[in-house]
Amino acid sequence: MILNFLLDPNVAYVVLVLAFVISILAMLAPGTGILEVVALAALVAAGYGIANNPVNTWAFIPILAGTVLIFVTMRRTSRWFYLAAAIAILVIGTAFLYKGSAGIFAADTLLVLLVSASMGVFIWIIGHYTRKAFNQKTTRDLSRLIGMTGRATTDIHMSGSVHVNSEEWSAVSDKPIPAGSAITVIERNGLVLKVEKSNNQVKK
Repeated sequence: MILNFLLDPNVAYVVLVLAFVISILAMLAPGTGILEVVALAALVAAGYGIANNPVNTWAFIPILAGTVLIFVTMRRTSRWFYLAAAIAILVIGTAFLYKGSAGIFAADTLLVLLVSASMGVFIWIIGHYTRKAFNQKTTRDLSRLIGMTGRATTDIHMSGSVHVNSEEWSAVSDKPIPAGSAITVIERNGLVLKVEKSNNQVKK
């Protein structure tokens, strides 16, 4: 079968980590559709690896807890040690998910250490800039955005992105809006803007 290479615990572990990293990126930067598709494919591949390799079921607890805590700490607190603890929990869960017949890990120990460290550093960097951007945006009066015009940088309906007031924002709309169209902000829900198509021309 085409996915039989995932029966190798080394490959299965790397795919699992990539699935989590890409999924985190897709949730933090919604709208393009590309990351979402890649994340879905990676999650399917990771699921196949989990279904066809012996696993430690207890490891799903730190994986789930770590993932949730990463998003909570990115949005709710600026204290670095909370994010570090969340990353450590996720790293432990992914490292021990696959059950090894010999040794601590199912995958090669050096590979696990290198990939875990890389994942931790990557999520730390993404988390740092996400918290910084979030804190900057929440310190402003975001209600001023209502009524402003901008440009749709992606197709918009259930999700998408717009460029308003020299910044990129996640956006939704009641009706489909093609990329490149002029838009007007009509509502704000947290950091997501509700927009409608505008007849005004916006300079690119």
